[in-house]
Amino acid sequence: MILQVDIFEMFLMPFRLMYVAVKIPLVALSYLIVGTRKTVQAGKIVKGHLSRDLKCPQGHLQPADAVWECNCGFKRGGFVWKACPACHLQPSHVDCKECGLSIVNPAA
Repeated sequence: MILQVDIFEMFLMPFRLMYVAVKIPLVALSYLIVGTRKTVQAGKIVKGHLSRDLKCPQGHLQPADAVWECNCGFKRGGFVWKACPACHLQPSHVDCKECGLSIVNPAA
């Protein structure tokens, strides 16, 4: 039995191997970058939710546990980023009580 070899296939084989050799590390690197970015983002969210003080852009400290008014008008006490019991929405920001600048929810 004689083995038939296609010359064109033999010509393409090194290029296919190089393609795979380059593609695998690039895909792994992209997953590493995306995973690192998501981890950093999750760390900021956790830090914002565990913090007992909020800092406005001017540097004023606000307690995270206080009396807050929702956009729907409901006033409640407790943690600022907790969902409103009336409208069930989580606040995207709150205003600083000293200067009025917005403090952004780290999860938003």
